[in-house]
Amino acid sequence: MDFLITWRIMRLSRPGLRQHSEKKVIWYLQWRNTWLYFVAQRFKQIEFTRELLMSQPF
Repeated sequence: MDFLITWRIMRLSRPGLRQHSEKKVIWYLQWRNTWLYFVAQRFKQIEFTRELLMSQPF
């Protein structure tokens, strides 16, 4: 949330900062994609573990 505020401020600022804000946006998107990927992997792992436990004959 804090990032979006700074991005808006930078976008409203003089054009010289636009390039900088674009770099920040790209960095943010890369970070977010990495985080989402990590969460997805964790979720898959949990699902997989649950399936393994379900399939175990007791």
